[in-house]
Amino acid sequence: MKKISLLFILFIFTITAYSQQLNVTSHSLIDTSVEKKYEIRAYYPQFDFGKDALMGVNGIATDINTEIIRIIYGQINPFKEQSAGDNLDCPQERNNLEINYSMIYKDNGYISIVFESFLDTRCAAHPMTYRTSFNYNYLNKGLLAVDSLFSAGLCLAYFHQRLLH
Repeated sequence: MKKISLLFILFIFTITAYSQQLNVTSHSLIDTSVEKKYEIRAYYPQFDFGKDALMGVNGIATDINTEIIRIIYGQINPFKEQSAGDNLDCPQERNNLEINYSMIYKDNGYISIVFESFLDTRCAAHPMTYRTSFNYNYLNKGLLAVDSLFSAGLCLAYFHQRLLH
């Protein structure tokens, strides 16, 4: 009887997780320091399942948001450290970091986001743009890394075939 009850509860939780609407809101972080010579503008998404969502489903949204904040601050903190040590003499007044995002996919339990970072450091010849991807399965797998999407043998066989033909 306990097994049947546990299976029933697990079934209800799974159905409820599928039926919960994943909401996305845009957030921003703007930070400027004249004395440390930087300006930061970061735009990023935050997720929730609404105020009536089950506690476990809200925990999933918290996990997603925590990973996104980790990505954002993983770019901001080194940028601030570099700016703090900037004592170069050049006409540009400050280092600039701007982070934007694009929601590539949000359906069927998967989220795919690309963060585009524009970095313009003082005295540099050219600014840099780089991208960071974020892929998440909120139904059962969590954070998805690129290396988890392909098996080693499959990739090796594919490249081996391409090199020989």
